[in-house]
Amino acid sequence: MMNLSNVFALKNTPLPPSRRKFLRKLAAFIQPLAFNVCFFSQAAFAQNSPATDDFLYTQKLYKEGYHELCLAQFEAFRQRYPDAQELAEGWQLAGEANMALRRFAEAETAFRTFEIRYPFHQGIEEVRLRLADSQKAQGHLEHAALTLQRFVTLHPRSEKAPLAQYNAGALWQELREYQKAREGLYALLDNYHESTQRLPAYLLLVKSFAEAGDYTRALQEAERMLRSLPENELDAQALFMHGRLQEQVGHLQLAEQNYLELIKKFPKSDWASQANARLAELQFARGEVAAAAVSLELSAKTAPALQQSRLALRAAEMHLHVGQTTEAFAALQKFDIVASDSAAQLVYHYALGSLHERNGRKAEAAEAYQRGAQLSLATEAASDSASATPQYRRQRCLWRSAQMRFDLQQYDIALQWCRQYRREYPRGKFRDLLLYLEGRTQQASNNLASAQRLYDELLNDFPKSVYVDEALAALAEIYETLGELRMAQLQWQRFLQAYPASEYAATARRKLHVLVAAAPADSPAALTQLSETLLQAQERASREEFLVSLARLNYARYNYRAALRYAQLAAESASANTTAREAAYLLGASYLRLYEIESGQPAWQDSARLALQSVSTGERDQFTQKAEALLARIWFTKETPRTAAMLDRADSLLALNETSADFDFLRLWAATTRRSLSAANDSTASNRIVTALQRVAQDENSVVRNEALFELADWYWQHGDSTNATRALEQMRASRWRDEFEAKGQLRQAKWLTQQKQHGEALATLERVKQEYFYSALADSAAALMTRIYITTGRFREALQSLNDGATEQFANEADAADLTRGRLHEATGEHAQAVQAYLRFIAAHPNAPELGSVLLQIASLTLRAGAERLAIGYYEECAHRFPGSEYGLQAKYRLADIHYDKGAFETAQPLYLEAINEQPNAALAKEALKKWILCLYKTKNFSRAELEAKKFEEQNKSERASIAEFQYAAGEAAIE
Repeated sequence: MMNLSNVFALKNTPLPPSRRKFLRKLAAFIQPLAFNVCFFSQAAFAQNSPATDDFLYTQKLYKEGYHELCLAQFEAFRQRYPDAQELAEGWQLAGEANMALRRFAEAETAFRTFEIRYPFHQGIEEVRLRLADSQKAQGHLEHAALTLQRFVTLHPRSEKAPLAQYNAGALWQELREYQKAREGLYALLDNYHESTQRLPAYLLLVKSFAEAGDYTRALQEAERMLRSLPENELDAQALFMHGRLQEQVGHLQLAEQNYLELIKKFPKSDWASQANARLAELQFARGEVAAAAVSLELSAKTAPALQQSRLALRAAEMHLHVGQTTEAFAALQKFDIVASDSAAQLVYHYALGSLHERNGRKAEAAEAYQRGAQLSLATEAASDSASATPQYRRQRCLWRSAQMRFDLQQYDIALQWCRQYRREYPRGKFRDLLLYLEGRTQQASNNLASAQRLYDELLNDFPKSVYVDEALAALAEIYETLGELRMAQLQWQRFLQAYPASEYAATARRKLHVLVAAAPADSPAALTQLSETLLQAQERASREEFLVSLARLNYARYNYRAALRYAQLAAESASANTTAREAAYLLGASYLRLYEIESGQPAWQDSARLALQSVSTGERDQFTQKAEALLARIWFTKETPRTAAMLDRADSLLALNETSADFDFLRLWAATTRRSLSAANDSTASNRIVTALQRVAQDENSVVRNEALFELADWYWQHGDSTNATRALEQMRASRWRDEFEAKGQLRQAKWLTQQKQHGEALATLERVKQEYFYSALADSAAALMTRIYITTGRFREALQSLNDGATEQFANEADAADLTRGRLHEATGEHAQAVQAYLRFIAAHPNAPELGSVLLQIASLTLRAGAERLAIGYYEECAHRFPGSEYGLQAKYRLADIHYDKGAFETAQPLYLEAINEQPNAALAKEALKKWILCLYKTKNFSRAELEAKKFEEQNKSERASIAEFQYAAGEAAIE
């Protein structure tokens, strides 16, 4: 054992250098090791603070989804440890828990507290982004956008800054603050060149201009996007948007090329499906309906199920638009009603119902319309859009369901649909129409009181409806049926006063004539006549005289059947000549009145003619003139041929009855017939025409006075006397008679003003006719004349508007007689796509129209101008085939040859030119065709024949120096080759 002295001795003993070096290394190793051992042994035995344990528990509650408990625990933590270092993360945790519970206002408060208290915390970026999320979730889009902008300003180098800038722009755009959105997007593009948000930013920027209607600027930005971004970064959406913008600015061919490029690069993308759909629209606009249908089929191959059904509907609509009902039916067969939403189902049911209705299948149409009507009210708003045609499909389904059931005499079902429409659409587009239809249905069901109420409602609520005249006429008929003759009389009088130009005016006058005549049965005059007749019986007058008196009395009271019966008895027993003639007159007059009023059998008219002819022969007396007046009404009607022989017959009758006002209608007939038969320079005939018309016009009690004034005014206008014509119209307006001739006079005046090029006054006159006679077909005549004036003055868009205002409401796309004019107007305004569609509808509706050749040529020309060469060739070939040897066929062959010539297909063009020459060698186009044919000979290296034909051409057309020069150039060109 070493003692202490030895130790001290060792201490003072110097160590060798190697030994000292070893000890220093050992000390350098032991000291840090001892320190670490002490430190970790202390940490291992140390415990968490209470604040840390509570916060860890709060985090655990959040992670396990106990968000309510998490918030409660954090609130307790915040109260217990107000200065804990975990409080910052706690506020962030509270914000996330409130977001999970959709308590966005509380979440915003938590995030904002974090931002204010801990602006330099390492989690501040995430908190600011979540603050924007909470504001957006509350609908505070402006606050969210400002928060995102603040994020970009405070953290410009953050990897999340580009996305924040993009989201801010999207929010500003959603708020329609386009300028602010663009400023942020431009900043993103300028400051973050390597960001993946550049493409979405460009797309959003383009969209902002498009939504604002500035398609030109939107297209410029889209093209800048295509230049700025590498090709491998451009996706299908960018190409599709570029194409849509090219469409918007009218660059249709470029748009088509863009869509084709998209389909080639991204054949299986959803955007390729949409590109095919847009290609179909472009093809349809050019008239390529078959090609459009093919493109829609290609689009459907990669489209989802819902879109496939919509594409099938679109194909059906395209075929319907041009009248191809068979193809439309085939397209509708592809519609999957199960996989479609309600909006698409409504379009389908309405289209199917329309097709059935057009083909006369009313029961099937009713079923289809009914299924459309059974969809919810909200469906209509979803199916309608600014470009949808037609609008209000569900309302239309209800209306057409009711109409079909009415036509099928299923009145109870028709009433159900009418009532449902009025209940669901108190301010509906077709409410007046449904009121009228329900009234007719109630009337047909003999529910007259209900029908009366409905007609009254229509007249009171829709005084400007086109159905008001029909409703008032039906109301008057109901009163007649109910036996309320006085009310019926008042309604017919009201009708003639309010709607004198109605198509029912003649019926109203006839009905009113009967009612007024039957009314005074208890008047003093009638009672006096009845008393005198009874006195004659008491005085034992002759039986035939008594029967004639009864016939006369009943005829005067308009009881024509009784008058007929007594006149027959009197004629059978009459012995005296006077009594027999009066009985025959009353017999013929009664037959004629019954025929006119009750629209009786032709035999009544024949019996009337025989009886009246027996009176008109022999000695002339008071009955002769009356019989001749009635015979004239049989002989001279609107259907009577206006020949010279009939005019001579009328002149003979008028010569025998110069002073009788009963022949005014015949004077008018003779005057208008003489006008149509006489020469323009026949002064004698002119004097007779004017004299006759003036004589009728002078009689204020004549029922044909207005017609005479109208013919007189027309005569004056034809001969340039506008002063007297205007005076005649003024006399007509002051007349006691109200009829359609006042409106016809205004129409004639408008025509004269148009001839005098006073278009402004003419349009004003026609507008008055439209407003005043809105219920009549004369309003349509006024609209048609307005359209012609607009065309004459070059106001084509107004002409189109006027034309479309008169289109039928039932089928918005149905072809009508105006499609030819509509096509020409679209062509004049540069709307070639609409022009082609209108022409195609015209052809489908009128396959044998005389204008068919010119229309085919126009369609071919427009489609060729649109770049659809193959389709144009098809139309030219169809025209040449259908009109061989005609001017249309010649033009078609010539245009066909020109197309092939311009393409360099000279061998194909050559025989076409030759056919055109041989068919009509003297036609205006023949010389040009001959020139092109000779040039084709040169181009096909048939030099000998070309030189021979060129020499003949030069001999026959020495003045055609330009053509000769072309031959020489072609010969030189061929020699060089």
